Amino acid sequence: MIYSFPQYNISYPIFTIVKTYLYSTEYSSIMESHIMQRKVIKQGNNTLTITLPKKWVDLVGVKVGDELQVIEDKGVLQIGKEQQEVEKEAQVTLQPPLRFASRKIFSLFRRGYDTIHVSSSNPEVLRAVSRWTNTMMGFDIIRQTEKGCVIKRIAKIDVKEFEQLLRRLFLVTITLAKDSYEAIVQQRYSALEEIKQLESTQNKLYVTCQYMLQKQGFTIADDPYSYYLLLKKLEEIGDQLKYVCSSLAPTKPEQKIRPEVLSVYQKTISQLELFHRFFYSFHEQEGIALLTNTKELIQQGHQLLASSKKEESILLHRLLSILEHIRVASGNPTFCINEDKFVTKV
Repeated sequence: MIYSFPQYNISYPIFTIVKTYLYSTEYSSIMESHIMQRKVIKQGNNTLTITLPKKWVDLVGVKVGDELQVIEDKGVLQIGKEQQEVEKEAQVTLQPPLRFASRKIFSLFRRGYDTIHVSSSNPEVLRAVSRWTNTMMGFDIIRQTEKGCVIKRIAKIDVKEFEQLLRRLFLVTITLAKDSYEAIVQQRYSALEEIKQLESTQNKLYVTCQYMLQKQGFTIADDPYSYYLLLKKLEEIGDQLKYVCSSLAPTKPEQKIRPEVLSVYQKTISQLELFHRFFYSFHEQEGIALLTNTKELIQQGHQLLASSKKEESILLHRLLSILEHIRVASGNPTFCINEDKFVTKV
């Protein structure tokens, strides 16, 4: 028999002396486990039972009639009391610059805080907080004064929607890449300002997925850390596409980007789409093609840089960054998340 603490991704056999933290973060006590043996008792014709250790029962608070989670994994039983979600509350003081202040707010959201008390005497900062809150799915400002505000989760975020949100994050990122490419090909550079607004949607999906992982990571996946890295790389791809839009939007309509450079852009989008397919299918040939094509495209991009003008040079630098993010995201994170598709467990 195994006692499991999913929040910390650890499981311990009965026959091991260990120090374990209970898997609800509300518990601050440490449980000293001792060597214990449990005799299997037969009840009825086919039912076998064992008793639970009293010390563990008292500390966790198990009562008659409670439901326990019992998970079977490779012949091992994991038993635990269902994890209760803990409300997290924080207080933060914000001052300019806005970029620095935004990092404080979003770090608290990504860390799973449900209520954030914001103190600031700067009107510009408070207006910015209102904009930032719009990117926090399920959150709103419930109190506003001249010296601060309170951001609170007003709608429950269902972790069961994580997979759907991740798929949307992929698709929005690909759409941002395609729309910006088409505008540049058609020399509709002024349209890039509007197109880059799609990055706000991408960012909302990204931070919401991170919030879900922070709140109930091991409920969502066995390896939430790989999902963290995957999400970060998709967010960075979105950032690079936003920078492409911002950099090229002022370009004059008659200014053309060379076909060779546009070809790298188009192939980069194809690589992004191939990565999306590979992540969900994990077909080996797609993975090999992704690895080979990305390397070749990076080499091609570096060669074009030597003869590129200002606008082309900016675009190529961004595309090379996107290709590098694809290379990293399609490596360890994708393989760890899809381990069951290529590993035969013994």
